Amino acid sequence: MEREHESFASCTKEELVAHGLKALRECLPQEKELTVQNTTVAVVGRGDKFVVAEEDSVGVWLDLLGGEVGSTRARQAREREAAAATSGTTGDDAAPPPATGGGDAMQTD
Repeated sequence: MEREHESFASCTKEELVAHGLKALRECLPQEKELTVQNTTVAVVGRGDKFVVAEEDSVGVWLDLLGGEVGSTRARQAREREAAAATSGTTGDDAAPPPATGGGDAMQTD
């Protein structure tokens, strides 16, 4: 949120909630995602009543993330796993490719 705070004055209520949800999402452990079961959104503003969205009604707010409900770390981990599966390696455990010698072969008798 710190990187985005200068734009907040011109944001709509929906954009502000989306910023908050994105910040919350980035704090999650990589195996967790924002869901209607673990997220509550409370909104208040000038001229607006205090509203708390829970369970099914929070889905409207989560939709603001455009389907990206997992943390960046979780998405990066899934991308690494997918790339490892495609290349046949296991990610960080993958052995480096064998070194190839570029010099002349030496023969001894």
